[in-house]
Amino acid sequence: MTDFLRKYSRHIVPCIAVILITIVCCSVLFTNGGSGLSDNGDFQRVMDANGLQMADSSHSRYIFKRHYTMVLDENNELSSIFKTVEGQYLYKSPHFTFIKISKFLNYTANIITGQPATNYDIFYLALIYIAILCAGAYLIIYFFKKPVHQIIASVLFILMFCDSGHLVYFNSLYGEGLQFVSLTLIVGLILALIDKRVNILTIAALFISIYYFAGSKLANIPLALLITAGLFVFLPNMKKIYKWIFSFGAVAVAVSLAVMYVSIPSWMNEQTTYQTVFFGILKESPTPEKDIEELGLPKEYIALQNTHAYMGEYPIDITTDEFRHNFYDKIGKMDAVGFYIKHPVRFIGKSAMAIRECTSIHPIYLGTSPHVRMGKVEKFNLWSNIRGGNSIFTNPNIMLPILFAFAILSLIAVIVLAKKKKMTTGLQIWSMLLILICGIWANILLPIAGNGDADLLKHMYLFIHMTDILLFFGIMFICHISPKIITTKKRAIITASALAVVMVIAIIPKGNNKTITFGTFNGTPIEWIEMYSDGESTTYIAKDVLFEAPFDMNGEYGYNLWAESDIRRYLNGEFLDCFTPEELSQLKDTSHEVTLSQAYSDLAEAGWHTPYWRASQIASANMYEDTYRHTVTDKVYLPDTLQYSKGLFEPDGEEFYLGDPYGSSDSMVRFVDKNGVPVYCDASVNMGIRPVITIRKD
Repeated sequence: MTDFLRKYSRHIVPCIAVILITIVCCSVLFTNGGSGLSDNGDFQRVMDANGLQMADSSHSRYIFKRHYTMVLDENNELSSIFKTVEGQYLYKSPHFTFIKISKFLNYTANIITGQPATNYDIFYLALIYIAILCAGAYLIIYFFKKPVHQIIASVLFILMFCDSGHLVYFNSLYGEGLQFVSLTLIVGLILALIDKRVNILTIAALFISIYYFAGSKLANIPLALLITAGLFVFLPNMKKIYKWIFSFGAVAVAVSLAVMYVSIPSWMNEQTTYQTVFFGILKESPTPEKDIEELGLPKEYIALQNTHAYMGEYPIDITTDEFRHNFYDKIGKMDAVGFYIKHPVRFIGKSAMAIRECTSIHPIYLGTSPHVRMGKVEKFNLWSNIRGGNSIFTNPNIMLPILFAFAILSLIAVIVLAKKKKMTTGLQIWSMLLILICGIWANILLPIAGNGDADLLKHMYLFIHMTDILLFFGIMFICHISPKIITTKKRAIITASALAVVMVIAIIPKGNNKTITFGTFNGTPIEWIEMYSDGESTTYIAKDVLFEAPFDMNGEYGYNLWAESDIRRYLNGEFLDCFTPEELSQLKDTSHEVTLSQAYSDLAEAGWHTPYWRASQIASANMYEDTYRHTVTDKVYLPDTLQYSKGLFEPDGEEFYLGDPYGSSDSMVRFVDKNGVPVYCDASVNMGIRPVITIRKD
């Protein structure tokens, strides 16, 4: 027994970790109706190509859907499972391999259980991803030799990478689920190479993982090629037979990725190129005329500034052969990369904006609940809350210098070690770290240069994942070296100092502290925070949420038109009883602009597009001056997104409504979540209310 434990002791903790990871994944994804991600419109092309349809007519982009229907050929059901259908979207992807495998698992289960052969449960796709995640986790944890380090690695892995923000991608048709597990497996397999566990299976699995990582999202192809090239650092220390196998695998992957790149459908390339230019380079550009000229485009195309590829109408007809010749035939992604190289300040500005968007691991504009529209399933999300509630991760003034410093440090380390002309383990580790840092920087550039500002939060998911990988190994490195260089006394001092800093930060007053007491609600004086003053009057917002109420209860989900909403009637009616007659005489009737969703654009007195939604506080009022809006007059109203974006008031740790709609819906209203992120929900949802008032000066 002792010999057995000695021989297999290194496997014990990784095996236990895999069991715990499986339990966590199944708990998050499969219990209480399950959780996953709703469709933002991308599912249709995947379903069309893979012979899938919605199981019912209640399809909603705001609700996670578990069940679908497989379209099977009655004469040959089994072969039709693996067939790629060429429909409206000419689209093929390695991602489809796993969808087809999940279809086969569904088909087999249906036959065994006597269910209709066409039933498709997306949970089987999640099971495949869980298996791959466990394989990657095992390899990563096994890399650490000491049991204490393995335990720390296990805890960190479960906390960070089994967070529901990652796992909900498994129950969806998005490619990010495959991207997440394939990159995790790549990291584990690279660690196996560093640990000198080189064999045919490891090499084959590594290159297959790289292929599927690239295929999960076609924007990953450049990074996959970079990883493939970087792996040659392991070649000198391999046996001759493995060198040949490794070289063959690298060439095969490179060729496959090249084929994959040239096969990107034209419609996809055109849509993303359009957004790269008009909803990226030109979006809110201070010099649009100069930019148009530099890109070599006709001057009249400046009219398309700030437009994206999914609008109903455009100032210029973009479907003509002339537009195709003048734009699509002349502009490509590398032109955008070249533009940002020539304008580094513009790129840094876009990079800062992209980092600010990383407010959540999963896209918070998608629902994760199968029951409630835009509902959020709160399961195993501690890391999501740490990330979302800590501005460090979304502060470009912190993140960009850190990433730049890591890039310089790893580059210097690789150069110094390479000069020794000996392929050491240290050189291999620093080389992989350099590739990781380059990948992080690439994943800032590629979404911006590949799709502009469109859907940026979802496209920054790989950035979030890779920075978490960097943090994971940073913590493990500290755990490894700290006992060697830091005494127990010093560790105690450092720990105490760190706690003191955290406590000081926690008690530092935030925002504007000029407050007054005015009126009472349920017998308690109402405290108000000053937002701004014009000399004749001062505008205040309630310091805390006073009560919870729906925005509106008309229709099935309520309506997001402030002028006709229930909450407006209440705040300017019954709520006024909170003030004495003398206080009422001090309240000023305030004329303020309110944005309008597409459904109420006919009421607009200004603007030409729906309110664009962004995930960060600073950018939440993106292109506000051009949105549909009109003016209303109130004594009491709700804070708006523009006020919030300017930092005129801070979140109070509770969720509360803003007065603005979500642009493409007639029912969705914006609110600020517990982490201070502006999101949206149906108007009929009970949500915190922080009223705004304006008081005349004496």
